[in-house]
Amino acid sequence: MKKPKLKVELRDNTGKEINKKFRREGIVPGVLYSPHDKENLVLKVKTDELSKLLSAKSHGLIDLEVNDGKKKVSRLAVIKDLQYNSLKRQIVHVDFYGVTLKEKLTLEVD
Repeated sequence: MKKPKLKVELRDNTGKEINKKFRREGIVPGVLYSPHDKENLVLKVKTDELSKLLSAKSHGLIDLEVNDGKKKVSRLAVIKDLQYNSLKRQIVHVDFYGVTLKEKLTLEVD
């Protein structure tokens, strides 16, 4: 089964104001948590690409193409959490959880 791909970029800046700026530009801030990495990765993803992925019929593993400006790295992940602005009906933040194909994973589905 083919895993959907999602292009994400590392971001340098964090904080309330920069995240507001990203959202105005059509970018959703996010984080990739993983027990396999030493540090969490702070990311940004285009809103339309994330929305397209969410509206697709396939759910589950996602192939994240992480671009840090110098090189691209592929990571397997699942969406752990989505935060919405209920008034504007837009995604304001996404949390990804990094996985490997060797581990057993138990998820709660809402």
